[in-house]
Amino acid sequence: WVAASYSILKLLAKRVVPYFFSQMRLEGAFRYLHAHLRGNADTIGLMGGGKAVHEMAESDLHNCLRNNFMLLRKQLPVDCAMAFIESFDLGIAALSVGVPIIHGLIDVEDDKAAVK
Repeated sequence: WVAASYSILKLLAKRVVPYFFSQMRLEGAFRYLHAHLRGNADTIGLMGGGKAVHEMAESDLHNCLRNNFMLLRKQLPVDCAMAFIESFDLGIAALSVGVPIIHGLIDVEDDKAAVK
């Protein structure tokens, strides 16, 4: 079961990784542009480059947000699969303890007496 769940998650994660990498790259470019704008605001304002820088920043932010939306869309199946696998694993763990107790293979009363 572990190998099957690992394979499923790995297969689903392959679709998410390129978008995640692209998101990190786009956020870095936007942060660099923002820092450049803050550091050179006076020069940009005096040289009349405010409109061009504003358009670049708006374009970078738009690309970053669009990629983030795609990343969230691609990540949803991975999150759902992980939630299913975790709940299935929890059910298997509960059954692996509960079934022997129900069938009397483990005597709970003897364990309680041993603890006292």
